[in-house]
Amino acid sequence: MSRNSGLVNAFISLLSPGTAINWLSSQYATAVLILLSIWMGIGGGVLIFLAALQGVPKELEEAALIDGATRFQMFLRVVVPLMTPIIFLRLVMGIIGALQVFTAPLLLTPTNSGVSIGTMPPRANYMFMIHAVQQTFAKGRYGYGAALVWMFFVLILVVTLIVFRTQRYWVFYEVEQEGGEA
Repeated sequence: MSRNSGLVNAFISLLSPGTAINWLSSQYATAVLILLSIWMGIGGGVLIFLAALQGVPKELEEAALIDGATRFQMFLRVVVPLMTPIIFLRLVMGIIGALQVFTAPLLLTPTNSGVSIGTMPPRANYMFMIHAVQQTFAKGRYGYGAALVWMFFVLILVVTLIVFRTQRYWVFYEVEQEGGEA
């Protein structure tokens, strides 16, 4: 199988015959990884945001429009505040998911015999989890690999706790949270 074939390269060849891009080269590695991550994650996010949009009470939108708000002001001052819990959820899940990237860089690594733990992705796509797995399983440094994973766990925990601590300043809940007045 040629690395220069595919739907996008076929379209490029229609515009400029004989031109094909090796998408798995180190020159395009980061762009392809970003596009793949967006493609893999956008479906669930859109579905969750669509459900949140359908949960916004129509009475509040109508009241804002009657009070003279434009559609943009209504979206900014009514819809977005009511969607902040969902935005918060997607932010936390996105941060955790982005830090744990492992499979996509390995799948995008060009090899002759398929994906293997010892395979090195291009330097631009060499993520922390790949380093930890290669240290643990490819090089047999089990203690070092376990220490890396524990440090990574602590990093994710700290970042997540920071985001959770900031939610009181920007997330609106319809029901008052603990310690607040009704």
